[in-house]
Amino acid sequence: MDVTPPVQRRNVEDNRVDILIHEFYVASSLYLHEDQLNWQKLHHLLYVNVGLGAVAGFALENGAGPVTALGSETIFVLLGVIGILVALAFGTALWFGTLYLQNRKAALAALEAHLAEYGGEAVVNLPAHLQMISSRFARVSPTVWVLRLFPVMLALVWAGLVGTVLL
Repeated sequence: MDVTPPVQRRNVEDNRVDILIHEFYVASSLYLHEDQLNWQKLHHLLYVNVGLGAVAGFALENGAGPVTALGSETIFVLLGVIGILVALAFGTALWFGTLYLQNRKAALAALEAHLAEYGGEAVVNLPAHLQMISSRFARVSPTVWVLRLFPVMLALVWAGLVGTVLL
């Protein structure tokens, strides 16, 4: 008597679900990576600005000394221009980073919709009755604007400081 079980054949539907699950895992990892990358960009922007501010404060207080023939105001203006350029560069990177983040979220939502056809539950796009916040904020988080506007604010601060020195 043969006791080996019959060969189980997987159907195409099973393979499709496995592929969708794997794609969802990869897409969620990419979403997390993009989110962390955006916050790291903001942290680096803050570090660079704190460093520039410290050097600018030192230059205004102590002057350049024997290092250069430039006056302390000139050095401060140069550092301010560098601060503005750095803020605008990081602002551009963060602006597009938040757009990429929204694309990743849309990809997750699309995969989630496909998985729902096979009995999957919503994790990214919760039904309205399960959401604790407004659906408007569920689509695009207000922190996106923090990431986008913080570099603009820093550029304006540097521009204001440079303007006070020049006037």
